[in-house]
Amino acid sequence: ALGIWEELETTPSDKIGVQLHGGDVRNFVFSEQNMEKLERYFKKLEAVALKQEEDAEYLRNQIISLWERLEIPGIFREEFLSKHSGYKTWMIDELKSELDRLNMLKRDNLERFIEATRTELNKIW
Repeated sequence: ALGIWEELETTPSDKIGVQLHGGDVRNFVFSEQNMEKLERYFKKLEAVALKQEEDAEYLRNQIISLWERLEIPGIFREEFLSKHSGYKTWMIDELKSELDRLNMLKRDNLERFIEATRTELNKIW
């Protein structure tokens, strides 16, 4: 759980999470009911982590697509991706910022972007 909390950049706010995060399991009763709660809790954490991971991957794919169409230099791409390979909250925020920046570039260079898209479509046909 500690790894997931770190990756999500969060700390638990509910009783069971606080006990686990603080390492204070002395008062934790290992009953069947508590073990079921614990399992549900971990599944919820895993689902949140998976969602963030999927969001980050989606943003990276959108960014890569725009980089290609806008002909952004490869060295910049490699450096950016090497620094943004995870799915922490701050990283997703930076991926969103890069996507916003690229969309603005796309608008500023709309004619060039349309021409590149036409060329790409011609290759397909």
